[in-house]
Amino acid sequence: MNFALLGDDDASLPLIRAIIAHSEHRLTAVALAESILPELLRQTPSLRIVPQWEDLLTEETLDALIVAASEEDVLVGAKQLAASGKSLLLLPRAAQGSTFVYELSLIRDDSQATLFPAFPHRFDPDVCRMRQLIDDGALGTVLHLQVEREIPKRVDSNAPLLPPTETVDQILLEDIDLMRQFGGDYNRVTALRSGLAPTHATVTLAGDKCPKATWSIKATSTQFRGHLTITGDFGTAILSMDQHGSTLELQPVDTAPIIIETAPNIDAGSDVLQRFEMAVTGKQVDPDWTDATHAFEIIDAARRSDEKRRTIDVQFETTSERAIFKTQMTAIGCGVLVLTFVGLVLYLLVASLFELNQTVLRVARFLWIAPPLVFLLLQFFVFIAKPPRSD
Repeated sequence: MNFALLGDDDASLPLIRAIIAHSEHRLTAVALAESILPELLRQTPSLRIVPQWEDLLTEETLDALIVAASEEDVLVGAKQLAASGKSLLLLPRAAQGSTFVYELSLIRDDSQATLFPAFPHRFDPDVCRMRQLIDDGALGTVLHLQVEREIPKRVDSNAPLLPPTETVDQILLEDIDLMRQFGGDYNRVTALRSGLAPTHATVTLAGDKCPKATWSIKATSTQFRGHLTITGDFGTAILSMDQHGSTLELQPVDTAPIIIETAPNIDAGSDVLQRFEMAVTGKQVDPDWTDATHAFEIIDAARRSDEKRRTIDVQFETTSERAIFKTQMTAIGCGVLVLTFVGLVLYLLVASLFELNQTVLRVARFLWIAPPLVFLLLQFFVFIAKPPRSD
């Protein structure tokens, strides 16, 4: 399979190394990746560098695209290449936004392109081991999940303030996918930041038949680290995560704690590549694109919850052309009503200043009636519109 890289996120480097080491895959081209270009050329001296993403459309032998950034040019290029039928391996970034993910979903329905999100925690061996413990019933029924994060404070402040929202949202996006692995499909979100200059933030997830999950983050003067604690009937599992790796500890009820040794995953890129290959061949893989859309929807819900200071229900509505059509027609209808009101005010103003003949009055009366009729006609089409057929 021939790959191209679009974007300069250095998180793509393990995957790039796995592609280079694979006998059946090649990295043939790269665009918009200035910051990691020296490392890429060191790994692959024959790499073709293209100045714009449009040049990748002419790569006839290109099979798949790695999307590794959130800049507008990268997102536009990803959508156009997916529309041309190229498979996409996406490194999820909160800054990419849910609109981008929804648009890719619609493009996939038309072009049948494969979309695969590479959430990093899915490939952590300790996370896989913890999931196996839960599936085997070692913890019993899962009652509660808790993720606690500590990150370095902002460099422009002596106070322990959280970094910019984009950084916090990115950590939350990855941890949402982590909690969904063990808790299920959460659909109620409550978020709170500590004031205008936040020092910590919390997010609470809830859902039908899902254990309650809490996520918290605070600024410290130390390095990145975190803990995932899963509490069940028979014990507690604690996953400790820092910049050097992760450690899994099992604490059964009335039994001494057990440190579970897991071989470090020094080649996560190979795991990502293997699952992407499975997705391209049509096999069911973990994670899938639904995991990506739900994670981005929860991020959006957390933002709204923090703004409105209340719990937000996430509907997980399937994105479709019919839904977009209804939204557009409703917006047009509201615009027609506003124009009707404005036109009525203008007519009354003109009528009070000038004497109008009968022809002008008839035209004016028609113009009053026409916009509401247009609005009702649009709403009629909205409700009778049929969803597009899927072949």
